[in-house]
Amino acid sequence: MADHDDVLTQRLHHPAAAQLRAALRPAEVEREPEEGGLLVSPGFWIAGLVSLLIWLSVAAYFGLL
Repeated sequence: MADHDDVLTQRLHHPAAAQLRAALRPAEVEREPEEGGLLVSPGFWIAGLVSLLIWLSVAAYFGLL
């Protein structure tokens, strides 16, 4: 842990401009490409179909169809 007396007795200094620019840039991390998009996912289509069937059954129950 930091010693608080040392921190309070030292003057604050500004980091160099190069350090600021390096800190502001996002880290270049190699990411693996996603395996398939949302529209390719079978779960997306199954959930959409179930949702549509629920809405249709509710509409039929209330006599809107």
